[in-house]
Amino acid sequence: MRSRQEDMDVLNAFLGGRIKLSEEQVTGAAAVVVVSLEVTVSRITSTGADVLTLADGSQGQIKIFIHDVDGGSVIITPTNFAGASSATVTMVTAGDCVGMIFLGTSWYLLWSTPNIEGTPLVIA
Repeated sequence: MRSRQEDMDVLNAFLGGRIKLSEEQVTGAAAVVVVSLEVTVSRITSTGADVLTLADGSQGQIKIFIHDVDGGSVIITPTNFAGASSATVTMVTAGDCVGMIFLGTSWYLLWSTPNIEGTPLVIA
């Protein structure tokens, strides 16, 4: 039987001491954009009041949104959203970040951060 240290050595060798998450760059067009479930991180360049649709994921899936370049607000609309009183999260300016996890039949809000200016996210 291997020791805990041997297990950690194997894990670190496999991960190289870090985890790299796949990402996509999404540019809104003030219309509905469907984000990919094949990548973990969606970096968003907004161009107006952009609406992103998030389909149901798989059990335990994590999705992270980063409002990368500000051209207006970004509204994230999960197909099924149990982490708030209704169905949208709005990122208002660059620097906003949102993390979600899919459990059962719904996306749940794990965390959100206000941008550098301290403007809070809108969850409505």
